Amino acid sequence: MLTTGVDTIVGTAGNDTINSSMTDGGTPSPTLGGLDSVDGGAGTDTLNVDFGSTVASLSTATIKNIEVLNVATSNTAAVANGVDLDVSNIVGLKTVAVVNGGTKASIVKGAEVVSVTGGTAATVSGKALTSVTVIKAGGAVDVSNDTAAVAGEGTTLTAVTLQNLAVGAATAALKGNAITEVTLKSQAVAMAATITNTASTALKVNVDGAGYDAAGAVVGGVSVAAGAKAEAITVNATGAKSVNQRPILS
Repeated sequence: MLTTGVDTIVGTAGNDTINSSMTDGGTPSPTLGGLDSVDGGAGTDTLNVDFGSTVASLSTATIKNIEVLNVATSNTAAVANGVDLDVSNIVGLKTVAVVNGGTKASIVKGAEVVSVTGGTAATVSGKALTSVTVIKAGGAVDVSNDTAAVAGEGTTLTAVTLQNLAVGAATAALKGNAITEVTLKSQAVAMAATITNTASTALKVNVDGAGYDAAGAVVGGVSVAAGAKAEAITVNATGAKSVNQRPILS
């Protein structure tokens, strides 16, 4: 458990869970500070960080050998981003899960498996991305699997899931040369996803409860643009009415 002071945390050989919660009292504040050092050691280690109403950022803390990072924020201040995480230099990090309970955008750079829930716009990028999930975002979604030299032309990201995006999330740009699976789940408002993939020729689109609202009425404007390289396309439709939504694909 981190404190308000300067902490040096060294994990064990096992699977450790390290918590950085908000302080108690009238003015809660995060306990993860810029001078803190967290080393998970061996094993599969998890760091849970609650930033409360402050911007979620790890710009100055020293963190390594953490495999799973869970971040929460409720930021509503007059700033552009409620979450601004560059985790690309955290040694050993595999998974990042963000819960943005505020009204600002989320930015995550790095890791392999990334999920972002809540907030407004969601931007996820990285050279080692394999899977990205965006849930209940209220702004534009941008997912980019990058190489060292070129943005959007990485070959590690294979799957993207977009779930229950809000009214403000009218577009989703999905970029990567290995994207072979896109899932639209519980999508009850218009949202147009566009895949930019200059290499892969096969694409699977999973439609689960997407393209209609809670009353069962068809919702227009829910679509996936597969891109010019998609030659073999498979659509898997589940949910009470999703089987009628095959024109969702273009």
